[in-house]
Amino acid sequence: MSLDDHRRLAAGMLERQPGLIFDLLLEHQQRHGAPTSAEVPGVPWCTCGKCRDMPTDRERKCCGQDPVHCVSLLPHFTQYCLDEGYLRIHRQYRENLTALGNG
Repeated sequence: MSLDDHRRLAAGMLERQPGLIFDLLLEHQQRHGAPTSAEVPGVPWCTCGKCRDMPTDRERKCCGQDPVHCVSLLPHFTQYCLDEGYLRIHRQYRENLTALGNG
């Protein structure tokens, strides 16, 4: 397979299974080492430079990538992770599956 064929195959796989991007980023991180802190003021746990401080440790999650490979730069990030309508539907779906409820 040519490099272009590999790229098209990878793009097709990521289109069908967007979560695979995390596997690719982890592989990249293992081969090239984890980036060091991006020196975001007040956010020492961030390596991508795009995180903001959160109130709890559970919420303090970084993609662990360097600034050029941050997952927030992916084309569908805003739609899947930040769109309130999309999040509302998936919260309801999760609550239905896990029987968590709202209160």
